Amino acid sequence: MTSLLAARRVLAATAALSAIAASPAMAASPRIDYQNPEMEVYAGPIVGYDSVIGSDSTTTIGRSGVTYGGVVGVDTRTGERSRLGFEVEVMGSTAALREAATGVGSLKVGVGRDIFIGAKFGYMVAPRLLTYAKAGYSNALGTLDVADATGANIYHGSQTMDGVRVGAGAEYMLNKVRMRLEYRYTNYGELSINGTKTGVSFDRHQVVAGMIYGF
Repeated sequence: MTSLLAARRVLAATAALSAIAASPAMAASPRIDYQNPEMEVYAGPIVGYDSVIGSDSTTTIGRSGVTYGGVVGVDTRTGERSRLGFEVEVMGSTAALREAATGVGSLKVGVGRDIFIGAKFGYMVAPRLLTYAKAGYSNALGTLDVADATGANIYHGSQTMDGVRVGAGAEYMLNKVRMRLEYRYTNYGELSINGTKTGVSFDRHQVVAGMIYGF
């Protein structure tokens, strides 16, 4: 009789423990494994849409083109879901601002190579999805070409432009490959050619995609 009573008590205790473990309030949340690697060096191509806006005291002109180039960077895990890094980009663009006057000639203001150096902070919102913000220094080459009425080029000048860039994007991590989509805005201030101010200031909006490989 005593052994039967003890067995019933054991069964009752086991049932109570099972009920507690099954309770939604007491059940442990499943662990999420964020694919956030340790320090990684990466590089890859970037291509996208480039919108250059030039404005003076009276006129605003916008032109779009294709931006293309590559990025090299390094970042490291600073927490289960956070990353901090540094990257360098070298880009080109087909965008240019052009003004023409019938019978007189034409004026073309273009943007050449663009070098970006900046910092990047990322945070994983899903096991393989990293969102990030970036900010840094951009140095672009501004060009000025003047042609006569026949189309012959009579003047060419160039000058580097210093600017500030901010951006935000997302990367989907596939083992060593990251698929990137990013928007960034750059302000260069006023363009000067050979020390002479043109009166034209530049802003830039870009949406780019890239395939980045981690080494």
